Amino acid sequence: MPKRLKNILRNQLKEDRIADQISLKEYIDPFTGKKNKKYFQKINQLIKKYKIEVSFLENVSMEELAGIYKLAEIFIYPSFFEGFGIPVIEALFSETVVITSNTSCLPEAGGPDSVYINPENVDDIKAKINFLWDNESERKRRVEKGLQFVQKFNDEMIAEEVMKVYKDLLNHKDSKSFTKNTN
Repeated sequence: MPKRLKNILRNQLKEDRIADQISLKEYIDPFTGKKNKKYFQKINQLIKKYKIEVSFLENVSMEELAGIYKLAEIFIYPSFFEGFGIPVIEALFSETVVITSNTSCLPEAGGPDSVYINPENVDDIKAKINFLWDNESERKRRVEKGLQFVQKFNDEMIAEEVMKVYKDLLNHKDSKSFTKNTN
């Protein structure tokens, strides 16, 4: 692992962990849906304290986002709660290996070849990052398998599955109607 990345990780994983100092609830104001300025001030203080390079990207197109995912060797998403896991799916479509939480819907979104962590266990996160970082062949294997898995989330496959459900419902309804009419 490059020295710069090791230093960043070491700073982030210190005993007074960053995750313990911020709250996800502070990120968005639940009443207005706008970003909370105090939250960002707190994040900026931590960035300065730990001397971390961070870029906050806004208004990024889907094409640019895919390019950003492709630049990553590993996509690390230690979320405590997720509605569906879209960032994990985006990373898999972009052929980037994923480390994400073993909570919420993330295992369903990430499939069998993403790497799962306990988002509250810094040692687990660190070990899984090091494991993938030190094993290029394992990263490549997981990228290939992840890309195969994530195809079930493409538009055509989803449309086919929805159509199957509709057809099953119609067939079921027709068979009930027919049964009721013949009795």
